[in-house]
Amino acid sequence: MRLVALARDGEKSGSYVYVLPVLGGLKLQRLTSTDIESLYAGLEKRLAARTLHFVHCTLGACLGAGVRSRKLARSPISDMAVTPSPGVGEHGKALEPDQLEALLQGAE
Repeated sequence: MRLVALARDGEKSGSYVYVLPVLGGLKLQRLTSTDIESLYAGLEKRLAARTLHFVHCTLGACLGAGVRSRKLARSPISDMAVTPSPGVGEHGKALEPDQLEALLQGAE
């Protein structure tokens, strides 16, 4: 069985867009933590930390489904030393009343 079959049942956005083009052709039983780490290394160059973490969670859920359905003996994600963290979200900055007034006057 290939990863594509597991992804059909799970969240499609992260798996179809980011994971399947790279790992979709691999047989599940041959998928290794090194394959997944290589995927993440390529994705971290073009995705935000939060998106990469979402991809990791989606892939983990798909592989977990494979373990529960006995198509995999063990998830290769469990062998990874480091997994993507969601990072620190960017928070907006509140303006002081005088800054807000200046912003609104400049918009007119």
